[in-house]
Amino acid sequence: MKSMAIVALFVFAAIAIPVHALDTPALDVVLSSQNPYPVRPGQTVDLGVSLQNAFYWKATNIVVEIMPKEPFTLLPGQNSRYEFSSLDGLQSRTMSFKLAVSREAITSSYDIEFRVYVDSTTKYNSDKIQINVQGQADLVLESLETEPQTIEPGSQVHLKAALKNVGTGTAHDARLNLSTTSEIVPLLGGGSVYIGDIEPSQTRIAEMLVNVDSAAEEKTYPVTITADFIEENNTASAKKMSVGLPVRGKILIEVINVEAAYTRNVVKIEVANKGTADAKSLEAHLVVGNATVGVYYVSQLKATKKTTLEFPLVLNGQATLVMDYIGPGVDRGNATKDMVFSFVAPSSGDGTMNLVYIVIIAVAAFFVWRKFFRKKKK
Repeated sequence: MKSMAIVALFVFAAIAIPVHALDTPALDVVLSSQNPYPVRPGQTVDLGVSLQNAFYWKATNIVVEIMPKEPFTLLPGQNSRYEFSSLDGLQSRTMSFKLAVSREAITSSYDIEFRVYVDSTTKYNSDKIQINVQGQADLVLESLETEPQTIEPGSQVHLKAALKNVGTGTAHDARLNLSTTSEIVPLLGGGSVYIGDIEPSQTRIAEMLVNVDSAAEEKTYPVTITADFIEENNTASAKKMSVGLPVRGKILIEVINVEAAYTRNVVKIEVANKGTADAKSLEAHLVVGNATVGVYYVSQLKATKKTTLEFPLVLNGQATLVMDYIGPGVDRGNATKDMVFSFVAPSSGDGTMNLVYIVIIAVAAFFVWRKFFRKKKK
């Protein structure tokens, strides 16, 4: 009998204790619905929330307050607090909230805090629900580097494409595909490179080799880079990006022969353009010592072609040939070649003998003409 009295006393005490006297009232905040599910960054989400009383006794003077934080904000006009005068044991009340999701939110499950006040304006219990946000990947071409930097006809070029995910979801199994013109041909894989997963804000590098046709013109060739990947919801997606590869030849002028033309009193310098681009408006200066002895102009020296420059004859000394020209586009360039002149002029005796020969030939011609003229007259 004594034990039954003790049990009855405990039951009576439990029933008599008010809810606010308990350290943890059995009021739970539970997510009952999320629309849409999952929600995407930049969208609005409707939440259905249930307040449940897990005890058998009544709770009174209840306030439920939502405490949203990034990436969520409560829409204007929405109440952040719900007030209930009472909630019977094992009963529930529903609440609804509309939240905006930040455009920068990445794929994750986010906690939203709810504060539950019972018979108090200062003390509360904290409860949390989880909202699922599913982002979308967005790949952009952050940079495209070439090695060498100047792309010439007939060259092999190493491409380094930096792809950055500026979206909010992971791009799974990303693959880069290169589509070009017939003058630019991808090697080793046919223009397709596997990259793998690219997380939000992450940059991955894709590398490949291309050959530039030797007959390619000096211009910018269009290139399409397509990034294929799988979205967070397992759907296939693709992002196309267009860039241009400028093919610009190089000018390489070399001196291939130097000779003196004594009869004309000039030095002839033969130069060749061994590069892949035309040199236009070529202006050549021959400098001996500190003085310019002559200037020669050539309107255009085409690639793989040669021409001869002429300057006043200098027999001996160190000379510098300075050539200024306009290269691909409107870029100006120059080339400097050092050389040493060591010419031997014909002797004066040789010149006298040549003059004698000329006089003899002239006299002989005179007599032949005179003889012919006389015969014709008779």
